Amino acid sequence: MNRSEKKALVEDFEKRILRCVEEIDDTFFVDENKQKIVSFAERKSDFIHIEINEKEEEANKIVFIFRYETETEERLKQRIVSYIKDTNLSLKDYRIQLIGVVEGLHERNELSSVLRVYKTQICKDANISAKKATIDVLFIPSLDNKPIEVGVVRMNSIIFPEPNINFNVKVSGDEDKGNIKGYLFIVKLSELVDIYNRVGEDLFSSNLRYGISDQLSLENSMRQTLIEEPDMFWFYNNGVTIVTDKTSNISLENPLKITFTDSWNNRKLDFSVINGAQTISTAARIFGDKSIDQKTLNHAKDNAKVLLRVITTNHRVMKRKITIALNRQKPIKAEDIAFQTPFVSKFNSYMEEREARNEDFLYIIKRGEENYSNTIQLPLFAQLVYTCFMHPTEARNNGPSKLYMEDINQEDLKDEYFKNEFSDADSKEKQTELYLKYYHELIWVFKLYKSYSRTLKEFTDEKTHSILANNRWSFISYVLLCMQGQKYDTQNEYKVDYTHFKENNELLANIKKYMEAFAGMVNDAYAYKREGYTPDASKTKDFWEKICEVDRAEIFEKLYVVNTSDASKLECGKDSFIEELLKAGFEEDEGEYRLNVDSAVFGSLKITINGDESFNIGAELFNPYYGSEDMTEDEIYDAYGDLIDEVNEAFTDKLGIEPCVDDTIPTMLGGENPDCNVSYNNIPFEIGFVNSFIELMMGVI
Repeated sequence: MNRSEKKALVEDFEKRILRCVEEIDDTFFVDENKQKIVSFAERKSDFIHIEINEKEEEANKIVFIFRYETETEERLKQRIVSYIKDTNLSLKDYRIQLIGVVEGLHERNELSSVLRVYKTQICKDANISAKKATIDVLFIPSLDNKPIEVGVVRMNSIIFPEPNINFNVKVSGDEDKGNIKGYLFIVKLSELVDIYNRVGEDLFSSNLRYGISDQLSLENSMRQTLIEEPDMFWFYNNGVTIVTDKTSNISLENPLKITFTDSWNNRKLDFSVINGAQTISTAARIFGDKSIDQKTLNHAKDNAKVLLRVITTNHRVMKRKITIALNRQKPIKAEDIAFQTPFVSKFNSYMEEREARNEDFLYIIKRGEENYSNTIQLPLFAQLVYTCFMHPTEARNNGPSKLYMEDINQEDLKDEYFKNEFSDADSKEKQTELYLKYYHELIWVFKLYKSYSRTLKEFTDEKTHSILANNRWSFISYVLLCMQGQKYDTQNEYKVDYTHFKENNELLANIKKYMEAFAGMVNDAYAYKREGYTPDASKTKDFWEKICEVDRAEIFEKLYVVNTSDASKLECGKDSFIEELLKAGFEEDEGEYRLNVDSAVFGSLKITINGDESFNIGAELFNPYYGSEDMTEDEIYDAYGDLIDEVNEAFTDKLGIEPCVDDTIPTMLGGENPDCNVSYNNIPFEIGFVNSFIELMMGVI
């Protein structure tokens, strides 16, 4: 199970626990487990052990969920080992998942460290393979009816103007600017840290950056100030700014308190820190550092004050302008500004809905956030959008400041690429229609980009490598053009339509062949020049147009199958199925259809047609550990057995049915030609199943 799959599983648990019993899916949890989770969610239990029965005939996950704050480290390890040993099941066929639930960020960091240290020892004591155990830590804020608030500090050393009705308040009555109001306070830094520990990164949802490394060693200087002279923190720090949509979101009835939320019983915050996120997150790490004397920490918490500004405005453009202006003292990039636009927000919201429907998804993340396989940074996202709109030259040449908007004071990104009509759609149906038309292809194109980048390293010829390294965007645009069965039209360059786009995983599996063919076409396009192709040629739009004019290599001609037709209208019969196999690059061999796939552990793919009703599909499974000088024969044997288990689980999870896996490990420990195959029999004719099979072949190990 890769990192993204583990994260998805853990997030699923989080959502189910938060939704509580009445919304827990009966197909996911049996009744007994449901009751355990209810008790856990209501804090009647601190440790639960459940089995996940994904299918009636198999139960392949045992999950231990526990609250860390109730445990000492050694007691935690002993309880987990005891639970595993007391399980009256053969653990040979099971995966073990340890999920720690914490209600504060300090505990999350602490538990992550503990589990990393203890994982190997836990598995050894419980007599299970470490490869079959995964660890994850969830930060689930404790939802309650308590307010989120900070105290206001009165300091005699600060002389305020004579009180009046606008005491500590700056008001702008300009309706065009959203009736902005500003409030100025002095508060304890520790109280802002307490809010952060309570709600997590949601506190910084509108901040331009997240977690960017500070070149001036902010943490070291803050640590020194908080430990040695916390009463000077107010003088050394720029302060913190919080923004909220409307005045009613905060309460100032008590002159000694600011109440942001009267009753926090959901995970949506109506306010956000837009400046000072690093101050708060850094202070949280320092205050949670157990190596610092507690008396010293308490002194710092009591004496470190910070200037707090609270701004209310419901005007999106003004909010962004304020955010940008307040972050000018630290370097910000065009992508930080662009991330706050409505398009990015609407795109990510739409991805949330796709994820909830168990469909592919791809989140745009802000600079500094951790990257996963289903996340993408905004600069790369923008380049892929340009590429999909058949503007690869602009994707290559435009710097970040030109990718997004003409002027940072604009509210929206460039409409020709990032459609306002998608952001402003007044119904889910309309938004879906526009998403399919313009952005449906992006998730697959992101896979294509990553596959291209990995394969580029395999080209050692200097000239070929230069062509491919300088023209990845043109390659992607050209592939999409061929898949759509279109010719490049300079008069209709923005008029793309991906509504009926279909992924081509055969291309991903054999991308090297396509890259070689593309390099050959580039050479053909510049054969008339004495020096042939030079990297400078790629900087002009003329390059893209020359590639589109040259005769297409046969391998690209085969890319167009049925992508511009409604897939539901296809006939599901033997003849149409075989036709699609041939167009996808399969070769007929005495009634069988074969495709060589460049996979780390799989050999050639073979499809056999069973009359007019179904087909069989299978592939050879090699042993990548064979011949290793760093492993003994027993270790190779065990590693290959684990690989077979991993293949079985991956194919079952992704395709919904269990494959036939010949797990007889040959006497040669799975040498170059082992007698081990992964296959499915009697499958209805469906080219999508073949593509999914190939994608899995490429993703294992």
